[in-house]
Amino acid sequence: MINSRLFRWITLPWHYRLTLFLLLAGGFFIATDQGFGVPADHQTAALAARQRTETQRYHRALRSIASSGPLNPLEADISQLEAALLPVEPGRRFSLVTLLEMAGGELRLWQPDARGAALVLSLSWPQVQNVLAYFSGLPEAAELPHFTLKPEEERLRFQLGLVLNDAD
Repeated sequence: MINSRLFRWITLPWHYRLTLFLLLAGGFFIATDQGFGVPADHQTAALAARQRTETQRYHRALRSIASSGPLNPLEADISQLEAALLPVEPGRRFSLVTLLEMAGGELRLWQPDARGAALVLSLSWPQVQNVLAYFSGLPEAAELPHFTLKPEEERLRFQLGLVLNDAD
């Protein structure tokens, strides 16, 4: 029986065999595409929906940031702090970076405000002398209306009140 079917298949003209083979292969392809393609379509649709929701969330966040008002007070504070940290020529205007490089020690507190700043350093005695030497080179740029010097463990706590006269 199998031999007779095999014999008939072999004796068919080649174009019939090719047509039957293509029909069987096409049917198999369609059946597997329907089975495997549906989950991929669902996953694609889910990803597209998630992308839409994330895009909407992003635009809402942008609108809320834009409507929250100007950031000018924060930008002014940032520019004031940046200006205090910029190194400049010694003897011309006050620079926290230059002071710390010249004196050494450890910065404990830096609170700039509109007129000046509060500064607390932890220093050794030679470093205190370096700080005072730095300020003596800035007679027009900065004034020291008050300062305190207290022992703190093996170091000295040097607390300064500054009035900066080099406003831009």
